[in-house]
Amino acid sequence: MAGKLSYWERRQLKDKAEAVNRSEKFLLKEERKAYLEAKEEIGKEVEKLYQNFADKNHITLAEAKKQVREADFKKIDWQGMIRESRECAAKLKGKDKLPGDVVARLEKQHQELEKKMELYARRGKISYLELRQLEIDRKLVTLYDGQQASIYDFLKSEFDDGYYRGIFRTQQRIGFGKDFVRPNERAVEKAILGRFDKRNYSKSLYAHCRNFSDDLRHNLAVGLIRGENLEKMAHRIHKRMDVAYSAAKRLVRTEAAYVIEKAAVEAYEACGIEWYEYLATLDGRTTPECQALDGKHFRVKDAMPGKNYPPMHPNCRSTTVSWFPDEEEKKAKTKRLAKNASGKYYEVPADMTYKEWKERAGVKEYRFIGNRDIAASVSKAVTVAKVIRPMSGKVKDALKKVEIKYGTLRGNGYDPEEDAIYLESDASKKIIEHEVGHAIEDKLFDAERVRKLKKQLTAGLGAADIRQMTGEPTDGKKQIVYVVDSPGLIDYYQGRIYADSREDCLDAEGNIDVDKMKEFISVAYQYYMNHARTMKKWFPEMYELVKESIE
Repeated sequence: MAGKLSYWERRQLKDKAEAVNRSEKFLLKEERKAYLEAKEEIGKEVEKLYQNFADKNHITLAEAKKQVREADFKKIDWQGMIRESRECAAKLKGKDKLPGDVVARLEKQHQELEKKMELYARRGKISYLELRQLEIDRKLVTLYDGQQASIYDFLKSEFDDGYYRGIFRTQQRIGFGKDFVRPNERAVEKAILGRFDKRNYSKSLYAHCRNFSDDLRHNLAVGLIRGENLEKMAHRIHKRMDVAYSAAKRLVRTEAAYVIEKAAVEAYEACGIEWYEYLATLDGRTTPECQALDGKHFRVKDAMPGKNYPPMHPNCRSTTVSWFPDEEEKKAKTKRLAKNASGKYYEVPADMTYKEWKERAGVKEYRFIGNRDIAASVSKAVTVAKVIRPMSGKVKDALKKVEIKYGTLRGNGYDPEEDAIYLESDASKKIIEHEVGHAIEDKLFDAERVRKLKKQLTAGLGAADIRQMTGEPTDGKKQIVYVVDSPGLIDYYQGRIYADSREDCLDAEGNIDVDKMKEFISVAYQYYMNHARTMKKWFPEMYELVKESIE
């Protein structure tokens, strides 16, 4: 018996990992392909909008609102478009016996689109902008049609796998021979669509489609108001498509986790299991709500996702295992698996709770807020945890007081008032390091020493050494950026001066106002983390400042 519980835990974690892996494969193979195709098609519609105004690099909103010529309007096959929409809805209605609720939403999407087309047909006119927006809406409906069907099929297969795997694992433990009945189609449908929060995947997708359509419509209009050229407009639309895909990924992962765990409950009930034990993953990324539940026991009939049963939150990695009261005494003598910072497993007493494990292991946690992706994912290959791992102990300790908010739409940056680092979903390793540099500047660096070095590196420089540059657009306006051109700085960005004019870059004596050089430490820290040897050779004073402050 000494190794059995460790084995069951290992099997549960492996099953969970395999389920997550299936979700990722589905997202990469099916959903990503659909979004890439939609992105390409919508991009073509934006190009057509500009092509209507041949030689122009950009067009105005007023120009885009010009009416399509009468002859062109007559070429639009409104009835054919409406008929095509109805045929698509009818085709999906009969696909693989989709539930009535899903079919109803598919039909509703098409009915809303048809009303728009009928309105333009009756009105007898349509603007260039309206025509392109209508075509984009058609492509979005096609995209979400496919999602409604493909995601349901995927979740159905995950329920089946979770149910039979749960039956097998349970009977492995209690002995084979227990009769069970496979849930009928209605029960499976209820498991997939009957969310405890009444917000199932189908309702979410319908809302996504409507909101995304409004979002793209808004971005088209905003881009035209700002006078953006085709390249900038296309970039704007593509970025919104990427955001929508990220939302779809979160949805699939969360729904798959819900369905798999729901299937496990059904399996428990089918095998007559009365109790389950909550099993949290033992590593530094486990959320507080899962920490609090680890090792606790609940009746199967009282299982409630989000309360005492996984998933407790999006991308929840916790699972459960059947529990028998008479095993509790034996459990103290058995082992379970934990995972250290390098990802390797080791054994701990099976009755050890998350809290006890954390205290013994000395786990250093970071306050991740927002999209709790697997391994706190910020991009496909880069994670916050991986970026932080090679940093010094002083830096890690300082970051424990900082909130790291990722998956944000407000851009990358450090907010000193909130003591929070904001990271977009595609933030790179260097960006993360840069923002960490901002976060630790006041915490670890001597302000006077920093100021002294800035003065040293800009000594003798004045107005003639300040360059005016054009930065990234902000709120539709080209941003004017001022930088001091000094050979002692790593790059121009390190010499950025946050000022409203060239004159404002100088202090009362006509020297560079070093207090407005806000990127000095962040750039230095980022460079130190990636090019320490080069930094030591060419920027020795800066190297020593960073090393002595953080090591």
